[in-house]
Amino acid sequence: MNALLVIDGKNIEVTKKNIKNMYLRVRPPEGCITISVPKNISDETIRLFILSKLDWIKKRSEKVQQQAPFKSQKYIDAEYHYIWGKGYSLSVVEKDAPSVVELTDNILQLTVKPGANFETKKRILNNWSREQLRLKAEPLLEEWCPILCVSINKLYIRKMKSCWGSCNTLKEIIRLNTELVKSPVECLEYVVVHELVHLLEPSHNKNFHALMTKHLTDWKNRKQLLNSFPIN
Repeated sequence: MNALLVIDGKNIEVTKKNIKNMYLRVRPPEGCITISVPKNISDETIRLFILSKLDWIKKRSEKVQQQAPFKSQKYIDAEYHYIWGKGYSLSVVEKDAPSVVELTDNILQLTVKPGANFETKKRILNNWSREQLRLKAEPLLEEWCPILCVSINKLYIRKMKSCWGSCNTLKEIIRLNTELVKSPVECLEYVVVHELVHLLEPSHNKNFHALMTKHLTDWKNRKQLLNSFPIN
């Protein structure tokens, strides 16, 4: 059941569900504010909760506005890109030399050959993102497989349209979305643990949630943070 509250001039979509806690989100790219609440909670309790979170909503909304360029990336100078949760300004350098991507201070520098088009720049940055993600993901897998007493046969890094990761429990294959490179490393760790736990419990049932909480106590906070980053 959905309803609309207007608080401090902000439209907030309220969804009542069969849950125990309230979850407030500012969703990219438009910055829509939504809150999921337990079915039996009063409107006044919801209103007071939102009022207590107005500062957070303001900060989160500002961050979402900064993320907006993700939806229309043109790979040009001064475009905003996220790498491991930090924003970088893109600097495109045309040079008759091998293509390379470098992070320096707040700059994401992309060196390409003169006249490189949109698709070339996109491909170079996507390939670099895959490499960066693998460099972070493989040590996390090496750390968490023994903890969970599981093993995998293969890790794939792929562009995925609707999910951050997946697990083929029969073939013991993990797939991670290239877009994870945009989010903080703790979000990547959450996804790694999430997919590995599926080797113990394929379904998203109570046992799965219990295993997640046992091994990664703040996984819900990490999930919420991750979902504030868009999948493009």
